[in-house]
Amino acid sequence: MKVSMMRTIKKQAGFSLIELLIALTLFSAVVTIVSGVVLAMVDANAKAQNIQLITNNLTFALDSMSREIRTGFYYYCRSNEIATPGVTETRDCSNGGRFMSIVEAGDSLTAGNATPRIDYFYDDDYYTDYNGDSYGAILRRFDDGNGWVPLTADNVRITNAEFIVTGSTRGDDVQPSVTIFIEGEAGDFEGIESSFSVQTTVVQRIIDV
Repeated sequence: MKVSMMRTIKKQAGFSLIELLIALTLFSAVVTIVSGVVLAMVDANAKAQNIQLITNNLTFALDSMSREIRTGFYYYCRSNEIATPGVTETRDCSNGGRFMSIVEAGDSLTAGNATPRIDYFYDDDYYTDYNGDSYGAILRRFDDGNGWVPLTADNVRITNAEFIVTGSTRGDDVQPSVTIFIEGEAGDFEGIESSFSVQTTVVQRIIDV
């Protein structure tokens, strides 16, 4: 009877210290790997959302500018300063400029204004982030003295933007073209910003009505 009890007690013995250490080591390794995968997925998701923000906002901004520029007249560009060109005044910016102006085809946006011009400007000191640092935005105004309105949102940091205008002064036989170059980053949290660089070219297309 005693021998049977001793055998039963031996069979019910627990894990040894070495076995526990090995189990804890394996468990810690698995937790570390899983945590790394989860953090990587969270980071990838945040970057994907930032890219979506970039795409949506820049698509809106570029579509708006491209549509107005494509059908506009009397292209005018300057390197840095904001100008107030005359209605029929033109000026190229073959080396790139931060200010551009066109005369609208029609009056759907500029009806009742002093001039039919639409102006665009890259202001590199328009927004301020949570750290107090300034960053840029692309602005638009209708030449009626009501001020500038941003086309790019505050979570899209524009670090550089240029308008390259050619052919505006060559006469009716040459169609002017505008290349819009934008670069920057998007992201509200440090370490997950997504950088981008966008370029598109718009050629004047006069509407035959």
